[in-house]
Amino acid sequence: MTRGRSYAVVVGAIVVTGALLAVLPLAVSTIVAVAATLVFLGLARRLLLTADDLGLARDHLGSGARWAAASAGGFALVYAVALVVPATHDLLVDDRSPDSLADLAVRVLLVIPLHTVVLEELVFRGVVQGMVRRDRGVRTATVVSSLLFGLWHLGSASSALAGNQAVSETLGASPLVTFAGMVAIVSGTALAGVVLAYARERSGSLLAPMGLHWAANAAGTIATYVATR
Repeated sequence: MTRGRSYAVVVGAIVVTGALLAVLPLAVSTIVAVAATLVFLGLARRLLLTADDLGLARDHLGSGARWAAASAGGFALVYAVALVVPATHDLLVDDRSPDSLADLAVRVLLVIPLHTVVLEELVFRGVVQGMVRRDRGVRTATVVSSLLFGLWHLGSASSALAGNQAVSETLGASPLVTFAGMVAIVSGTALAGVVLAYARERSGSLLAPMGLHWAANAAGTIATYVATR
């Protein structure tokens, strides 16, 4: 497979996967996400990406685990502070928060890891970052993987704005506000991608961005659950 065709196949697979996840019900899309993870692993093998290219080399697992543990503690502290400060507490109120403790556990322990973290980190910090870094170097790989990561969240940006009461009550719900909010979310996600890419490079392991990603989403989900109630 030529280099140009390789990039086209990867981007095409990302677009198709993102479109499916955006329209399918959560339970079905989680199954699709697991299947897509396996597909991207097969694609990585076809592209001749090594375990080290993907951040899956065994000799870096310890470093990745330490990053993951530190991330979990850091986000737990940040959201704990946000919950006790009135201004930030109100921003955490979200109509899409879990309905019960059982729902919360399912989201934190199953949906977030399987639907979001493992797939996205394998795709963007594993396949994309590993492939571009091999061809163009670390800086270009960081830029490309982060931009694609930001664009990946276009579909979820609109629903995120619609479900947040504080944003709609403060800024309104006009098309211009929605567009500006989507740009802000996509840009912020791209910047988060830079941080995740940095964690991947510094630790040498995909566990580091996986832990960071899971900690951010899980702590946020728990915080919105507490704030909404």
